[in-house]
Amino acid sequence: MIHSIAACTVQTYEVDQLVPMVQSVSNTLVAGQPYEGDLFVAGSASGVSPEMFYGGAPMKVEENEIAPGIKIKVGKIKFPVRSCRKL
Repeated sequence: MIHSIAACTVQTYEVDQLVPMVQSVSNTLVAGQPYEGDLFVAGSASGVSPEMFYGGAPMKVEENEIAPGIKIKVGKIKFPVRSCRKL
């Protein structure tokens, strides 16, 4: 989920890879429960080295091979989950 975009420079890139993706509605399932997900196609420009930021700080961007000959660049994010309730 994207919370906000502080600044974005708009440029046009030539997409040279189409990548089928699925986003699960849930991270956990119980036996017998139906799986639900959203299928979509993402475009990737292999010649671009994106910059990604979290909390104003640059993030590490890695290249992942998701299928033979298909590589995408992704930023990895990890943070502790906090309760939204004050105790």
